[in-house]
Amino acid sequence: MTHLFTFFIIAGIALFITGAPVAGHLKSTHGVGLSIVEWVGIVSAAVGLSEKVVKLTIWLIKQGGKG
Repeated sequence: MTHLFTFFIIAGIALFITGAPVAGHLKSTHGVGLSIVEWVGIVSAAVGLSEKVVKLTIWLIKQGGKG
C-alpha cells in the first residue's frame, strides 16, 4: 500500500514539474498563469520535495526488508 502511495506522490510531482512549461505557454498566449520566477520557485521546491520522497521511499523499503 505504501509503495502505491509513494508512486502517486512521485507521479504527482512529475506532473507538477512538466506542468510548468504548459503554464508558461498559457501565460504567453492567453495571459493566464504564473510568472517564470514563480514557476522556478515552485519547481525547485518540488525537486527538493521529490528528493525527500525518494530518500523516504528507500528508507521504507529497507525497513520493510527487516520486518
